Amino acid sequence: MTPVVAGLWALHEIVVVLGAVIPIPAGPPGVDGVPWFRWDVGWYETILRQGYERPPAAAFFPGVPAYLWVTHWPWVAFVGMQAVVLALIVMVGRLARAWGRVGGEIAVAQALVALAPAAVFYSTAYPEAWEALGLCGALLAMQGRRPWQAAAWSALAGLVDPMGLLVGASAGVWALHALWRRDARSWRDGIIWGSGSAAALAAVMAVLVANGRSPLGFIGAQSGWAAQWMIPGWPVIQAVAQPVLASSLAALALIPMLGAGLWVAIREVRSSPVRAAAVGIGVALFVLPLSFEFDHDPLASAARFLSLDIPAVIGLSGAVSLRVGYALVAFSGLWAIAGAVLFTHGWFWG
Repeated sequence: MTPVVAGLWALHEIVVVLGAVIPIPAGPPGVDGVPWFRWDVGWYETILRQGYERPPAAAFFPGVPAYLWVTHWPWVAFVGMQAVVLALIVMVGRLARAWGRVGGEIAVAQALVALAPAAVFYSTAYPEAWEALGLCGALLAMQGRRPWQAAAWSALAGLVDPMGLLVGASAGVWALHALWRRDARSWRDGIIWGSGSAAALAAVMAVLVANGRSPLGFIGAQSGWAAQWMIPGWPVIQAVAQPVLASSLAALALIPMLGAGLWVAIREVRSSPVRAAAVGIGVALFVLPLSFEFDHDPLASAARFLSLDIPAVIGLSGAVSLRVGYALVAFSGLWAIAGAVLFTHGWFWG
């Protein structure tokens, strides 16, 4: 715990609290009376109590319901998520430092995560904080050549959401990079790392089968929300050409920022296998949210998914001056406040 980490964590908590206390017209009350528990949290609560009886529930992985079961009380679960946010800020700082960022650059990277437009999702019982934590943990473990630890972090990310399985794709990039360099030890480490995501997928499939569902039922479950895959980038064109939700506007604001950061990360790959693996998942986390339409609203959930692109954030932190970096943090923080207000008052936000 450093003053910077403590300050950023406090700012994140202020944003989250402001979301609930700023007076605007409100929708239905939060799940179990917690204003920060809305939307998908209701599905996780349903899975906790009824299993996967309802077919659309297969879209949600069992990791978050397991967390709600362990914490038992909604307010305990909420407080626990704030500890996860603190751990995430620390991990982002460690990863940025491992990649050569220094001083204010590290603080900018941490701030762009703590005050991301979708920051409120890190504090609620959603999978984003766990996915981001698993990604950072896996990359840090591989930075120190600890593949079994990386596998454990990957399993954590993969148990909470399909997007978390992309950490396994990073392991695949690592293994391919090792083959290209003819490095048998690195290839073996990549296979060990990837086994964590494979184990997570096997566990999810087993849970679905035990609940009478198809082991791959999560693949088509999103169709219940009129969701569909599209040509990469097409939702961006649609979003520019028609009225969109505030979350889509936040995504449009994030695209140039993260795109610039990703370009810097790509240029810094050099011969480092962990950088190559990070860029691989960074590209995936950038392209996939721009290839998906939810309920005929382009980029409706893109801001939430783009906020997971920590490799792009760390790339961006080293590509701009500190003055520009702090300006980007302030800009992102304003979106974070808007998102927290809308989310906690029952208005759709990602």
